[in-house]
Amino acid sequence: PPGHITKRYNRFLPHLGLTYLPFGNAHQFFGSYTQEIAAPRTDNLYQSQKDANGNFSTFLNTKPETSTTCQLGYRYLAEAVQGSIVLWNSQVKNRIVSSFDQVTNAYFDHNVPGINFWGMDFEGNYKATDELTLYGNAGYDRARITSNIPVGGGLAQTYDKQLSEVPKWTFTGRADYRLTDYLRFGVSSKYVSSRPQTEDNNAFVPDY
Repeated sequence: PPGHITKRYNRFLPHLGLTYLPFGNAHQFFGSYTQEIAAPRTDNLYQSQKDANGNFSTFLNTKPETSTTCQLGYRYLAEAVQGSIVLWNSQVKNRIVSSFDQVTNAYFDHNVPGINFWGMDFEGNYKATDELTLYGNAGYDRARITSNIPVGGGLAQTYDKQLSEVPKWTFTGRADYRLTDYLRFGVSSKYVSSRPQTEDNNAFVPDY
């Protein structure tokens, strides 16, 4: 109570991949094409609340999130060194996000019509000695909102802004030392750049 509803989502989702090995298994060039869907969770659909006029609503018209992703990359695999670099792009429609409504003093789920994600990921692993292994990862993520989002009868200025809660840069590093066959010691660190709290990018969470 106070109601019920049935939702069904159907979509054909192709996944295609290709790996090219012109110089043996150590050098791998690869690419992929993927379509995906993320159906709304129960919480995204069933959310009883009142609007500013006092009207009661039970079900939200949250649409499923769909994406089309392409990536190209190179991977090197050797005994002491492994590394990869990947360039990728993902076109996302109806991204499901949660925002705070200052009128109703509550969070609500809604769709961001379109987002163009693109970026680069680098990952490397180096076995310096039989005991010491070094690992590093760096990623850049540009999550560009492709339209102004309708809000309360108007349009929020969100075009070309970064999607909320998505930092542009992340860096990770780790050193792992094997003391014995049964005991290892590791030190790791991570850096995350600042990220917007809102779709119009008027507030940011600082980097850490």
